[in-house]
Amino acid sequence: MSATRVGAKFGSRERSADAGPGSLGVGHGDAPLSRAQERFWISEEFTPGDADNVIVLAYALRGPLDTQRFEAALSQVVARHPVLRTVYPYAGNGAVQRTLPMDNAVVALEHTTAPHHAEEGDLRELAEVVSADWWGKPTDLEAEPSLRLRLCCVDERTHLFCIRLHHLAFDGWSESLFMEDLAAAMERDIPLVEPPHVTYAGYSTWERDQLDSWLGQDLPYWRKALKQSPRPFLPHPSTATQGRRVESVLRVSPEAVTRLTRMPDTFGGPSVSVLLAAAARSLSQVFDVEDLCLGTVSTGRHTPGLESIIGCFINSLSIPLTSVPARNAADLLDTCARTVVSAFQHARTPFDELVRTLKPKRDRHPWFQVWVILQCEPPRVRLGEGVDVEPLRVRPPHTGFELMIEALPQPSGAWELVVSRRADGMSEAQADRLLEELGNALHELSGAV
Repeated sequence: MSATRVGAKFGSRERSADAGPGSLGVGHGDAPLSRAQERFWISEEFTPGDADNVIVLAYALRGPLDTQRFEAALSQVVARHPVLRTVYPYAGNGAVQRTLPMDNAVVALEHTTAPHHAEEGDLRELAEVVSADWWGKPTDLEAEPSLRLRLCCVDERTHLFCIRLHHLAFDGWSESLFMEDLAAAMERDIPLVEPPHVTYAGYSTWERDQLDSWLGQDLPYWRKALKQSPRPFLPHPSTATQGRRVESVLRVSPEAVTRLTRMPDTFGGPSVSVLLAAAARSLSQVFDVEDLCLGTVSTGRHTPGLESIIGCFINSLSIPLTSVPARNAADLLDTCARTVVSAFQHARTPFDELVRTLKPKRDRHPWFQVWVILQCEPPRVRLGEGVDVEPLRVRPPHTGFELMIEALPQPSGAWELVVSRRADGMSEAQADRLLEELGNALHELSGAV
């Protein structure tokens, strides 16, 4: 998906009647890839170093950091979550997950020093400089775990902590788990509690057993919902591969976010429905379209047993919307809420399985061109006594996504609304107008909530 914090925690868990993979226990030996992992594994094989397959995270650590204790705490987190020390070799009929024992899994924290006078600059820009060499590098998924850790000393009381992982091992929900476990390990003189009963490898095995049942329950809904899929409306990028990524940012005040996120009480849908409605309204204005299909993501954690596991669970969802310009604000919000709730109720079948079964036209991305995502709230932790943690957003240099609209929750309660795109797609004038129309749409919709 994205190199940011994809895998949002929505207002309510996507409903599922499955008991979950609890009976599988931890599991031993090679395990199949999950379907989400298969997509990323194949993508890495055909487009090695693709920026959309990599997650780069950064944090400003302010306070007296005990670096030895910090490194020991990182080892505890890696020991607790096997997916962080897993490789994906090709074996027989396909790639498998192979978890390395801690004795063979090197948790290497690379120490660096910030360039001279860096303390006078912006820490996010410094984080992007410190992690710049991680972009564009192919990941040898068959030979070594993708986890990379870097600690940059800015001054005596300021450090930058940077993490790089391949997306097949991590998602936005995982970020909070990682940082919460790291904080817990920093505070304890004893090891963390034992690992979750179910590992990611156990989940992927269970997923394989459930696929036919899920498809049987989900396919009738998606066949009907995507029967009349709208045609692409964005300008076609000039190249087939990744393009230079550019972005615009709109700040939504805490007061406006409060009004907008009241929507679940009013219309019965999660908060991402508001963002989808605003995106639909603005896109219909800029590109003069009545019907359009937008993409979002499900957490993929359909049962409580999956909520404590680090790994990639996200699943893409198509949200078709019709007659957008003709709907007033309340009608558009209600339509989005009902459509999103129905999509979440049928979100267990992997997206690629729907593509294989329904066979949409493939001249562009199946069904939609625009991603609309409400990201997770950033982790709010402290590392031991007196060390404050501030998440820093690292901007990827390239992307294959034609257009992505993300709402990033801020500690103040505001949203940072990031509109990112390929530079070889829509024009700057169209991008500027889209940002303006998004602001207008959010203002319009906040009055209907």
